[in-house]
Amino acid sequence: MSPGETELAKPLFWMGSTHEDLKAFPAGVRQAVSFALFQAQLGRKHVDAKVLKGFSGAGVLEVMSDFDGDTYRTVTR
Repeated sequence: MSPGETELAKPLFWMGSTHEDLKAFPAGVRQAVSFALFQAQLGRKHVDAKVLKGFSGAGVLEVMSDFDGDTYRTVTR
């Protein structure tokens, strides 16, 4: 992170139980998702983020992460 980047980061708002849900993800998945969310706050797109189908033009992105036979999905706008 370069100096001043945190000042440029957009605020992150959690809806419903999403923050608690993220805390329940395995550590590696939490790290990947947290980094993807931080990149979104800076106006960047994580390498694993894809436009969510059915929301074209709305800026809705999905990050999926596989771990131990399970798939974890996070959606951000």
